Amino acid sequence: MSRAVITYEHRLNAMSDSAPTQGKPTPLPEDKYKDRLLKYIPGEVVTFYLCLTASVAASTNAPPWLSWAIFVVGVVATPFYLHFYLDVSDRIQLTVSTVAFIVWVLALNALPFEGKSWYNPVYGRVLLPVFTFFVAGVKTTPQPAP
Repeated sequence: MSRAVITYEHRLNAMSDSAPTQGKPTPLPEDKYKDRLLKYIPGEVVTFYLCLTASVAASTNAPPWLSWAIFVVGVVATPFYLHFYLDVSDRIQLTVSTVAFIVWVLALNALPFEGKSWYNPVYGRVLLPVFTFFVAGVKTTPQPAP
């Protein structure tokens, strides 16, 4: 299964371009709400982040900048990983997934933000379900069918 979100426009373009000829592949079905939700959440990068920050939290002598470095690596790694390893090319999906990573960091442990005057852990705990509820409503831009 591809991680690229398939919108109705994708399906429509694929169906209009392909006449009922034998040997042509059938276009992929449109991604529904649940499919888009799963494809927008960068689970691999969130897991990568959690493993690294757990190591930092367990260390007694980790420098303070290290959690910020891990966060920045996660933000940069999200679109990179999705684009180069999972063949996601849509900018909307790459942006939504990167924002989703940031929301998950705020909700899970927000290690780099601890101690900042503006940060309150309840923000992330409230933002995560709200973001998750609405994000799957975002549809990507039409792309030509492969």
